[in-house]
Amino acid sequence: MERLGSQGMDNEGVKNDRRGHEPGPERRCHFGVIYANGIFRRNDCKKMETVGEEEMVDLPLSELSGESSGETKLRFESPEDEGKFKYILQHLQTCIVVYLMTSAVSICSSNYTAHPSHLDSVLLLMDIMTIDICSCFFVMGGFLATYVFSSVGKEVYGELRLRIMSQQFGNMWLSTLLVVFFGGIDKVLKDRFHWGDVWLTMVEGVTGLRVFDSKQALDQPHTFNVALWPVQSMVWCLLSVDATYTTNEVLRKKFGEGANYVILCMSLCGIILFTLFGMLHSHTNVFYANATSVMYRMLEFNLGIHFFYLTERNYPLVVSLTRIMNQCSFAVYFVFAATWWSEVGIKAGQGDICLRLYPRNNCLMDHHAFLLRGCFVGLTVLSAVRQDAACALTVQEMITRTSICATAAAFCWPAYLMIQLIFVITFSDSLVFENGALVSLMMPCFLLLASFLYTLGLQSHMTDQVEGAFRHAWQKANLWYLSVCGSVLTSREEEVTRV
Repeated sequence: MERLGSQGMDNEGVKNDRRGHEPGPERRCHFGVIYANGIFRRNDCKKMETVGEEEMVDLPLSELSGESSGETKLRFESPEDEGKFKYILQHLQTCIVVYLMTSAVSICSSNYTAHPSHLDSVLLLMDIMTIDICSCFFVMGGFLATYVFSSVGKEVYGELRLRIMSQQFGNMWLSTLLVVFFGGIDKVLKDRFHWGDVWLTMVEGVTGLRVFDSKQALDQPHTFNVALWPVQSMVWCLLSVDATYTTNEVLRKKFGEGANYVILCMSLCGIILFTLFGMLHSHTNVFYANATSVMYRMLEFNLGIHFFYLTERNYPLVVSLTRIMNQCSFAVYFVFAATWWSEVGIKAGQGDICLRLYPRNNCLMDHHAFLLRGCFVGLTVLSAVRQDAACALTVQEMITRTSICATAAAFCWPAYLMIQLIFVITFSDSLVFENGALVSLMMPCFLLLASFLYTLGLQSHMTDQVEGAFRHAWQKANLWYLSVCGSVLTSREEEVTRV
């Protein structure tokens, strides 16, 4: 099945855009051809419409089939758009790999192993890098999701989102089972086991909501799966693209060019407020409760959405700032690298309640909690998007590699616990923990290899089962809604008709 875009269409895109927007002078279609093998049935093409000099196949998305599975393949109408897409994916992969490395250092530190570790001297550096890199990741993720949404339309994006969410929820559920088993063994061996932690781990793993762990005191319940929160937050952030983009469209229709100022304020105010509250109230749980929460990370994700929207509309202020960030990108990267490197060897303070990323991590300083800093890195990376970025891989290979990295992020903490246990059983405590630096370097390698095998093997079957369950649940919810609310809505319509 294919949807052929027209190169001769105006900048507003296809006339019959499925989101229902009126044609205008500012949107354009980025994707030329979209293949969705296993998502649409072959007999579902019913209408052909001429757009410019080419044809578009109108897919009846109400007749979607989830029975056969396959890969979603994207093809672009120009090499420049393909280069942009691969450039952003490449940097998202870099963020995930860095996150895997910082998580490996954290779990090999004395805070988690209960043994002296040489890695304690760089633990503060790892925490700061985690904060900045994750903020960068969510900003770029919001930009890329909107890039796809504005190109393929609401219905097709919904199918792509369903497939991605099914994949990641399958990863989260399996990761939760593994971390309960291996994490439980690890907690028992270190005399840190609490049943409240088990229940919280199960609830957060099943729902994907990281909102219940809001107090950093060690006597409070905390999840076993410490590093799962970026995956949990991202799956829910994907649901906000349609509503945020539509809100921007409504504001633009109502206020015209003045909406650009409103959108700009919306994109920054929430992040700035959370940052200021966290820094000003450093001896409270404000920073801890929001740093890994989906509530705050959705603000960063929406910043990427707003940035895409304003740049596509050629808002002069954003375009000028983008040009400046592009020209100063090397200096920005150098300043951040120097800032991170300056934290090596610094011993962080300890305290019961302070600025802390995870319950057992060290306290951070006030300026480390400046969350907007990582967002600035993400915007700088996006401002330097190159259409001619050198990448030998195809689009499909880049998507597959991104899927492998995302799977690794979901499984990193239980996999690291399992590797530690295997090493301790095979060798000895003293040998393993004295060589913690080497172990932390080996862990991401083993994890990425296992994720590669799982992604190209069993993951598609797991994703099919989860997607089928989601479709079945959605159908049941619709039937329940119609049975409960349908008669009320029908009676009201009849009353209005009589009047």
